[in-house]
Amino acid sequence: MYNKTKRVLTMAGLVMALSVAATATAQDIDLWGPDVDMDRDGIVGVTDVQQVINTALGVNASEIEEANRPVRRYTVASPRASLAPLPPCPAGVDCLRVIGAVYNFPQDDGRLVVRAGSVIAFGLDRTLEGVWYEDACGFLGTQLALEIREDGAADSTWVEIGRDGAAADRCGPCVGKARVEVRHQFRGVGEYLVRARIWTCAIPGPDDPTEPTDPSVRPAGSADAYDEVYVLVRVIPRQVQRDDVEWEVIPDPVMRQHGQAMPHELYDVDGELVPAP
Repeated sequence: MYNKTKRVLTMAGLVMALSVAATATAQDIDLWGPDVDMDRDGIVGVTDVQQVINTALGVNASEIEEANRPVRRYTVASPRASLAPLPPCPAGVDCLRVIGAVYNFPQDDGRLVVRAGSVIAFGLDRTLEGVWYEDACGFLGTQLALEIREDGAADSTWVEIGRDGAAADRCGPCVGKARVEVRHQFRGVGEYLVRARIWTCAIPGPDDPTEPTDPSVRPAGSADAYDEVYVLVRVIPRQVQRDDVEWEVIPDPVMRQHGQAMPHELYDVDGELVPAP
């Protein structure tokens, strides 16, 4: 929740904000939305709004500022996992009670440039979630492993930097969320290839919901997803400049890459489509 006490603009700033929102872009700018938290402090304030306005006017270089931050964040995937119940089986028939579904929504491969000594936090999207629907029990988990090698070296081998993950064995209805990331400090000048390996699984639990689920066993109805994302990191001995940023090939954020807007439409109880006003 954002601190409303910081929603203060001078009259000149407010006029500029309204002008930019109306004319600078084809879409409206939500000046107090979460995407405007430019300094990542959890609060949308006047400084954040001014930076958005300046960016729309082309009077600052937010990409360069981002590249020179001591810690840069890079999203590699946005996993989703769920367990849902199936209709009851007919008497005397052995069939599935719960089924799992998973997808990692991996990011495209990309490139980053940072100055020596900077830290890159490679992570999963903060919107990742696991969903246990009502009458569904079992294990949901996701894991990120990060490996690195010096690019171009024929004898270079992958060296694991670290791992992070989140998992839980629960019964629904329940929604689980987590923050998963692995950080690495790039000290030496050069180019490095980073490989992010993402695993996600959904495993139905035993018939007795009081018994724990064994994540090493894959009963019928289980689902697994594995993906790899590669990022070429160039480390330079100075501040990042405009030409350096233009070298980067950063794909769209995960959800923009895979997602499409859902129209505002309603269905009545009989299933007839009723357009929203």
